[in-house]
Amino acid sequence: YQGEVYVFDPVPPQKVQAALLVLGGCEVPPGLVSMAGPTAYGEKSTTVAAKRVASLMRFREKRKERCFDKKIRYGVRKEVAQKMKRRKGQFAGRADFGDAASSSAACVSAADGEDDHFRESQ
Repeated sequence: YQGEVYVFDPVPPQKVQAALLVLGGCEVPPGLVSMAGPTAYGEKSTTVAAKRVASLMRFREKRKERCFDKKIRYGVRKEVAQKMKRRKGQFAGRADFGDAASSSAACVSAADGEDDHFRESQ
């Protein structure tokens, strides 16, 4: 190891010491094993728990701020309703206007102020 210490969290210190004994006959100093094991695991678990608590607090604050009220945009609905074709006061689809398509086109052009063009086409 040459004075360097490598920490692998999922590997327990007992397995590291056994591997070092098999490979080179070196022992890990007892103070290093007892010091490295609990601090590495303890710090990791506390940081995860702290992150979890902070995440839950952010979630709860956002949940309080949610708005479940309906937002009705009457202006847009009114414009769409005014543009839709009607038959006897009720909304009608294109199929209802089969042969009357030319007359509805004539009504649109008449509404635009093109009365002269409408009269010439008849």
